Amino acid sequence: TATTEIYTLSLHDALPIFLPDAATRTRGYVRSMSLFLVERYLRLHEGSAQALEESLRGATAVLRSEGVEIAWLTSIALPDEDTCLCVFRAASAADVVAVNRLAGVEIDRIVPALLIHRGEM
Repeated sequence: TATTEIYTLSLHDALPIFLPDAATRTRGYVRSMSLFLVERYLRLHEGSAQALEESLRGATAVLRSEGVEIAWLTSIALPDEDTCLCVFRAASAADVVAVNRLAGVEIDRIVPALLIHRGEM
């Protein structure tokens, strides 16, 4: 039989809630996954962008192997502004902070995000 769990969220923790897919179901209960945008100020060039990618992929794999539900979805560099925006799907902002710390990269800002349109790239 299906069970329902009720969560009490503080205003700080209030995030968009949606029905998760099968990938977000664990141990008989469902945790909602939300999007987070990480903003960091750094000068990226081709070599440092590749290093950032490898660090985030590796850290994400480590946390997922430990049962943390997190995915690094994409990053966009704004070279003229020395800014890099990274999008993560996770159960909490704390998980996003953890993966970035493990990857050894600084976070200047992290905010909940909503996906408006997912076009083809």
